[in-house]
Amino acid sequence: MKIISFVSIKELIIIKCVILLLGTSINAQINNDLRDLQNVESGRCYSKCNEPDHYEEFNKTYAVYIGDLSSLTTEYLDSIIINEHERNLNQGKWIQKKTDKGDLIYCLVSCIFEPEYLTVVTDTSKTDDYVYENFTFYRIIEYSKMVWKEVVCEEEITGEMIKKVQLQLNSLGFYNGPINGLFTDETKKSLMNFQIEMNICTGSLTLETLNKLGVIYD
Repeated sequence: MKIISFVSIKELIIIKCVILLLGTSINAQINNDLRDLQNVESGRCYSKCNEPDHYEEFNKTYAVYIGDLSSLTTEYLDSIIINEHERNLNQGKWIQKKTDKGDLIYCLVSCIFEPEYLTVVTDTSKTDDYVYENFTFYRIIEYSKMVWKEVVCEEEITGEMIKKVQLQLNSLGFYNGPINGLFTDETKKSLMNFQIEMNICTGSLTLETLNKLGVIYD
């Protein structure tokens, strides 16, 4: 006797939608990769790395309250956080850890965010105890993503190049290890911290990184 399983029209639609969504996501990723690699040059090396969030700067003026702070409960005053952007700009720091097998890995540890409050006047017709001050803020215009970047080809990463990288990292305060031309874990960690500080692609020895360091690469 043959057993027939029945699937409702609703279930069929859901299954079809999931398949279509998965297919669209995969195709979109492939198309993005192909588009990114259209202008590559022969003999050059490329690798995917993590492009950080991109921000734009904007200014805002507030009427800052300069009167008696005991009046904070009044209806014309408000307390706002003026360093909220630091929560995103300073998401954490990379630390080095060892696995049970002895392998070195890098972990992103969240930093403690300490909000900075400002008392502002919301209705200047209620008081004269205020001065206008201008503040700079940042907002995300493009979120972090994986992108293709030109990198130093593996066979061209020489001891002399690594020495130059170490020297520059040392002069900028990111590296305190020996200038030995070895791409050690300490060097990699310092390089990543530099990339994070510069808000550039992390995870590879990109030409963009060398340019920021002032190391010449032909």
